[in-house]
Amino acid sequence: VLRCRDTDQCPAGPLGTCAFGRTGMACNDCMSGFYEADSGTCQPCTGAITWPLVVGIIVCCILAALLFAAIKADISKQSLAIFTVAAVGGQAANAIQALSAIQQINVSWPYPISSVLDVYALIVFDYRVIHTSCIWQVDSSLARFLEKVFTYPIAALMIALTVFISRLVKRPLSLNSALNANGMLLFLFYITLTLAVLLPFQCAPTPNGGRSSMLSDPGVICFESDEHVRLVILSVIGIAVYPVGIAAWLVWVTLSFPNLISSGRGIQVLQRYRFLFGRYKPECFYFGAITLGRNALVALVPVVLVT
Repeated sequence: VLRCRDTDQCPAGPLGTCAFGRTGMACNDCMSGFYEADSGTCQPCTGAITWPLVVGIIVCCILAALLFAAIKADISKQSLAIFTVAAVGGQAANAIQALSAIQQINVSWPYPISSVLDVYALIVFDYRVIHTSCIWQVDSSLARFLEKVFTYPIAALMIALTVFISRLVKRPLSLNSALNANGMLLFLFYITLTLAVLLPFQCAPTPNGGRSSMLSDPGVICFESDEHVRLVILSVIGIAVYPVGIAAWLVWVTLSFPNLISSGRGIQVLQRYRFLFGRYKPECFYFGAITLGRNALVALVPVVLVT
């Protein structure tokens, strides 16, 4: 016996009854050519539903432009208001990701908290809101997992493309600016990336006990189904690359900071790792690594408290 995500997706009726357009164990997925809609149903993909994707692409382009404008700007020439907006924006992004971690705990959140958490879906790489299943023509736990983990490589590719275009138009961005932009993305979305790769390990017991299924995809039986085995393999690779890899890199940079500064490359180091050291006083250069450790603990909450 499996427990569905909610009663909307598995309405009352004979065993195996799913909401319109849903299929699979525990009504886990939408049918091919369908997208997830309101009230637990899935609706057929039509030309009319492509507008969320278009809006999403436009928003991403605007955010990318703002990111590079902020990174390329000379810190010494910026007003206090701009610093304040940037600081508040960074804190808001961290707060949203922390809320996303809390949302994944197996708790039924009442209105209006549930509605507030749903608003932040895109920021935490949940692309169902822009109907990506209509692009891939498939809706599965593996497709949703790959969407999340490949978000950063696509963003890194966009950064590289931006640097290439800037050189073609004779207004080149420096390598340090590009690396700082890349580091800012990794640091800012560390919680989301960690949550994404840990999803296959969030397994909750089934109602009749003895087995467990994924909390995010209750139709996937943990450590038994072929789909979950594939997810675990990808997850282990993702853990090594994202939470472990990012943490190892930034901790090494932090420990090497005094030597890097005294080596005569101080300005280059500060430009390249501005995302890590720029917000703190020189004597508090290690606070970035502490913040990263805190974010790692936040991302582990849904796994530890999965039941």
